[in-house]
Amino acid sequence: MPILQDRQALSEITFMQDGGPPHISRGAKQLQKDTFAHLELPKFQLPTFCGDSSDWLSFKEIFIRSIDQNPTLGNFQKLQYLNSALKGNAARLIRAFDISDENYPIDWQTLVNRFDKKSELAFKQIQNLYDLKNVKQESTKDLLDLLDTCNESIQNLSILGLERNNL
Repeated sequence: MPILQDRQALSEITFMQDGGPPHISRGAKQLQKDTFAHLELPKFQLPTFCGDSSDWLSFKEIFIRSIDQNPTLGNFQKLQYLNSALKGNAARLIRAFDISDENYPIDWQTLVNRFDKKSELAFKQIQNLYDLKNVKQESTKDLLDLLDTCNESIQNLSILGLERNNL
């Protein structure tokens, strides 16, 4: 019951954090800290990439945002993360390079040169739309699958800079 009361109190006084009296703002911030101190987020799992062009855009975006642009990581660490995330054809592509600070930009650029081909990626997304199966019976699952595939392809075309009005 005390946890429920803390949460209720937190929701009632959170609005005061920015504009309330200092003693209430400090109390609200401390209550917020105490409430969320025991919250454990799941460990971040970097996705793997095996060389399938349909997975490249997602992998690239996640890798760039979480690893490549992370200022706390050096090139050696970034290369280790990259190597651990690659499987199959993608891993073979950079296997010959030593793991060193100097080779991270070379390895990353090698992957970009091979897999980041806008016209091929766009064709794959448009092909996914053409390959959609007709929904024969109105089932929630089939309609959601259709919607998800459409949304994914449209989002990927947008990432490529190909808005639906420009196609």
